[in-house]
Formats: sequence, structure tokens, C-alpha cells
Amino acid sequence: MSDFAKITGHFYKHFVRLPRSSAEWEFIIVYPLVHIFSIGLLLTFLKGLGTDSTASAYMLVGAFAWNFYVLCQRGITYGVLKEIWSESAKHMLITPSTSLHFIIGNGLYGAVTALMSILLMHVVAVFFFSFNIFNAGLPLLVGLLGIILYGIAEGLIVNSIIILKGPEYMHVTWIITGIVMVLSAVYYPLALLPPEVQVVSNLLPTTHAIQAIRSGLLTNSGMESGLIAVGLGIIYLIIGALIFRWAIDKSRKNGTILRL
Repeated sequence: MSDFAKITGHFYKHFVRLPRSSAEWEFIIVYPLVHIFSIGLLLTFLKGLGTDSTASAYMLVGAFAWNFYVLCQRGITYGVLKEIWSESAKHMLITPSTSLHFIIGNGLYGAVTALMSILLMHVVAVFFFSFNIFNAGLPLLVGLLGIILYGIAEGLIVNSIIILKGPEYMHVTWIITGIVMVLSAVYYPLALLPPEVQVVSNLLPTTHAIQAIRSGLLTNSGMESGLIAVGLGIIYLIIGALIFRWAIDKSRKNGTILRL
């Protein structure tokens, strides 16, 4: 079996489930629409109170970026969680695919669904709120790449915890997501965070990715922040992949994965 077929297998399994999974469509369509409408209507209200128009660049960019991040991360984490829920996680041990095939196949699924979601949000934002995220230009594309890389890396680390500790640790997914959201200054300037916290925030690719997109919209700049996001994303991805590979090997030795 070729590497392409192994990668495609991980990618395709999600789409086989897609037609009969309402939860999938909720994440791809419903939640992003709720998010963009809630933030957009809040901004409409704030503008009526005289709020500076730059608030749109902060809050709407945050809405776009965060939905994109969640779906990228979800493609990886649900690559394992769905196998656990269907009681077939142990079958991953006997497939001819490797952790690299898993990462690429599930990572592509997360990226594709995230792109579908962002395009839907874009249509709504343009039509109802006169906001075009694509005006950010190249920094948008570079920033989104940084988010993809980090979303995959974080998902791999979460998967490693679940493989080693069991499915009861799946709540770590949402705990980490919430913490990263606060640290990444999704809806507000980074300067609002305490200086000590900003040190941690600057270690996250999501922080720089969001800054890159905002700068692209407001000042036609942002490439530097975007490239930092990509560089950090690559580092996190390498670390995440190594941890994931180690977790699988350890679970094989101690039999943990057979109990999932």
C-alpha cells in the first residue's frame, strides 16, 4: 500500500461519517455561524455607542481565527477520539499506516473543514457586517498556516495524553483550548494582559497569527508576525509529533491502547 493511500485512508474516514453525523455539521456550519453573528451583532451595538471601528478588526478577526484553530485541532484529536468511541482504537496498532500518515491525513481533514468554515463566515461577514477578512492579504494566509501547524501540534499532544491515560482525559482538549484562547488575546489587544502573561503569550503561534491578520487589515503589514507564527508552529509540530510517536510506542508496550 502506498503512502498516498495510507494518508488518504485517514482523510477519507472522516468524510464517510460526515453525511450521518450532525455533530460534524454543527462544528463546520452551526457553531461558526453562531459565532460570527454574535460577535458581529455585538460590534453593531458597540458602534452605536461610539466605539472605534478598529474594534471590528480585533473581535471579528478573533472570531475567524478561533473557529479556524478549533477545527484544525479537532481534525487531529477526533482522529483518535472517534476510534475510541467506536471501540476500534486498538485497530490502529495493526494498520500499515504510521504516525506520519495519521498526522498528515487527519491534519488535512481539519484544515479542509476549517477552510470550509472560514469561507462560510466570510460570506456572512461581508453581507451582514461589511467586513472582508481577505482584505488582510498575504498575512492572512501566512497567519492561517501558523494556526494550522499549531492546531495539529496541540491535537497530537492531547491525543498522547488520551492514549496514555484513557478517554476520561478527553476533557483536556477543551481545557487547553480555553487557556490558549485567553493567552492568545483573541478578542483584545495583547497589551491588556499582564507583562508576565505576555511572555507566555508570545510563545504561542496563535498570538502572532492573530496579530498578523489584524495588522494586515489595519496597516497593510503583519508578515513578520505571520512568519514568527509559522516558525513557532513548525517547532511545536515537531515536538507534538515526537510526543505522539512516543505515546503510541509506550501504549504498545504497556497495553494501554488495548483498553481504550
